[in-house]
Amino acid sequence: MMRFVHIAYDLNLSQMADEPLVVLAKECQFQPAEQELLLRYRMWSNRLIVQLGRKRGLNLHEIEDAAQDAVFSILKAVQRYDTRQMGRIQGCSFQAFVGRVATDRFKDFVKKLYRIKTRFGRSLQSYEHKETEGTSKVDANSRLACPKKSNDPVHMSQRREMDAALRRFLDSLDTAACQFMEHLLAGDSLRDASEHAGYSYDKGKRMRRKLRGKIARRLGVTVG
Repeated sequence: MMRFVHIAYDLNLSQMADEPLVVLAKECQFQPAEQELLLRYRMWSNRLIVQLGRKRGLNLHEIEDAAQDAVFSILKAVQRYDTRQMGRIQGCSFQAFVGRVATDRFKDFVKKLYRIKTRFGRSLQSYEHKETEGTSKVDANSRLACPKKSNDPVHMSQRREMDAALRRFLDSLDTAACQFMEHLLAGDSLRDASEHAGYSYDKGKRMRRKLRGKIARRLGVTVG
């Protein structure tokens, strides 16, 4: 009686070029190929984000957040890369495509970050204005005569501390609450922020009231 022996050949994914790996991951749903691309491009994307972040003047914590976010750009690139580029003389390489996707995602990250800072900055200015109103008339007049400049080292240090405190507060929340608060700070409506976090509208209202109170107690400012 004859026996059929099935021999399994292990693919050496580390020796394969990017584009064939994309074909395996995208068209064959071969998860190890996707994992290989993630490992291959994680450090590469980190270096890219560090370069972009320094050019934009982001601090270390913000660059780290952007680098973590860039992981999703690799996965997105795998799913959207046109594998027909492989057969073209001047086709777009997968590496070039990842670079474009990661750069676009980084720009979106920075826009969102600036919206949050702007929204938070308005709340901080409101707080500082109320603080000024509570001082003596002489002190208030002296502040009006010599207003703080934006490049005042003390003022800049205070703003950095407040930004860092807000970031620590957001990091302490669970994923849904963090997303909910980030969308509110970015200027999204309560309904949109609730949908992004997976909350009902009523739960969103309760969470907004709860988180506002926590921020007010921790930072001494009111955030819309």
